[in-house]
Amino acid sequence: SIYEKKQYYRINKINFLNSFQVPLNIINQEFLNVINKKHRFYLRSIFLQGLLLSDKINYSLLNKRLIKSHLNYLNFIKKNKINPLKLCLQFINSIKFCNYYILGVQQSGQLTELLKYKNSRITNKKMIHRIRLLFNSKDSDPRKWVI
Repeated sequence: SIYEKKQYYRINKINFLNSFQVPLNIINQEFLNVINKKHRFYLRSIFLQGLLLSDKINYSLLNKRLIKSHLNYLNFIKKNKINPLKLCLQFINSIKFCNYYILGVQQSGQLTELLKYKNSRITNKKMIHRIRLLFNSKDSDPRKWVI
């Protein structure tokens, strides 16, 4: 499990591992250009710790910039009638050479919902770009969210 691209390059340089677990979602695309068919990539944090799916986020621990970005995101998806779960899964399914995802669910119904979109792919890359611009790049790593 790695968190930064430079870790991947260091490990890859010595040809030590063939599998990597990396964060990737519509906001954090740091690893997008290193995913290849030579290695096995397991994508995690697809929903950015739930931030991309829920409007029920505990803002008391988050910085003001991230709160504002999240509220703008919620307004954007509501205004454009976007299903956030479908959006996140379409984005991930559109990534070449990646067939492995790590997903967390709290109820079995959530798994059923996930399976609805298992083969759908993103068609509007401009929309992904617009959503990505709603967030500051510093907010793509949940380890740095706290005040």
